[in-house]
Amino acid sequence: AKRREEKNSHIETQINLLEAQVSQNCRDAFAELQLNSNGLGDRKGGLDEWLAPVPVRSFAEFASYSCFGDRYKDRHRTQDPLFTDVVTPESAAAALAAEPPEIRKALGQLHNLLLNEDFLLIMISAMESRSDRFMYQERNHFGSLLSALLYSDIGYFTRILSRLIESLVSRRQEANDNYKVVFRRCDSVAERLLPNWLAFLMYEHLSSRVAGPLHRLYWSMHQQISKGPVDQVTGDSKYTINEQKLLKKEIPFKALTLTFQDRLRVFSSQQQQIQCSVTVLDCDTVHQAKEKILDAVYTQLGLPNSQRVPATQFDLARTFRGTAGFGGIGAGGEENSNERYLILTELDNSDEDDAVEGLQRLRRLDSFNLDSADQSGAGDCSGEASIVVFLKPRKEPPRMNGSAAAAAAAAVAASRRLGG
Repeated sequence: AKRREEKNSHIETQINLLEAQVSQNCRDAFAELQLNSNGLGDRKGGLDEWLAPVPVRSFAEFASYSCFGDRYKDRHRTQDPLFTDVVTPESAAAALAAEPPEIRKALGQLHNLLLNEDFLLIMISAMESRSDRFMYQERNHFGSLLSALLYSDIGYFTRILSRLIESLVSRRQEANDNYKVVFRRCDSVAERLLPNWLAFLMYEHLSSRVAGPLHRLYWSMHQQISKGPVDQVTGDSKYTINEQKLLKKEIPFKALTLTFQDRLRVFSSQQQQIQCSVTVLDCDTVHQAKEKILDAVYTQLGLPNSQRVPATQFDLARTFRGTAGFGGIGAGGEENSNERYLILTELDNSDEDDAVEGLQRLRRLDSFNLDSADQSGAGDCSGEASIVVFLKPRKEPPRMNGSAAAAAAAAVAASRRLGG
């Protein structure tokens, strides 16, 4: 028993020491971040000079996503006809005009009935009374469709919702049910309509007053976290505000300044070539470096997030002068014998003995000796040699037709089931 107590005491001491070490690391990282922090207001021109446009959806897209979140995410891939009507009402009118006259007449009559308050309330009551057939998923989907129909007339929407809520509370009172928790389960159409109604009414406030400050907060936190090492796989970082996402070990690092030049004119026009300086860390992976470069490029272009090409579509390349054995490319994209480039590969396959089965090592920038800029072919504004890089679009894989894609998906699913 004494030996067990000593062992438990030793384990408890080790746990306390580990907690104290983690807390000290958090305090040190926070203090270092405060000392190295560049204030957002220190930049000339303010936030608008370096912030990308605030990513705000249009009201039609916002309403569609609020009502049909699961379907809306895949609407482009599946070409869902539902959002042709919801997002662009003009196309709905064109589609209706293409229908036969008797169909147009029937749809017009149905539309008039749905805009009749008494008829709509009686229909909802009749559908909810058949709880054996009007199941939970059907209620949610019907409530979403009804929200999409009523959002153009918010006054009528409000009257319908008010009467539905009154009826719902009355039924709960008559059944001696706890009506105080009535909106916690979404068991009725009214409980599904309410969040959509609130979302529609809050859109103006969110888009005009909340989106901007929230975007600034996110971007400033992103910039501060990027000043230290970040694990690409787990997301753990040195400068984090969440203790659970703190890096478990100390990783030495130093900053590198890359000069990005759009040699292939992927982002530039014929008149002007995009060039900017990007600060990265030598412990960054190649993918993280591409993300930072794209952030700088898209911010300079002022493109919204919806128009950005992901980093997985590009290869990162470093340019050299007069170095044999590398690919050659000129400033306009043509072959040039005086300038060479090296693709910085993302995966490290050099040491196969240390590789774990099923895992691959990600290459960091320090494995390419980027800080030795003696072979670089350009200089910065001060005339010193700099590390010049550019992004090279990857070749798209051959597209599969619908049957081939379905067969490939079935094969992947079968292999996953067999694998456990």
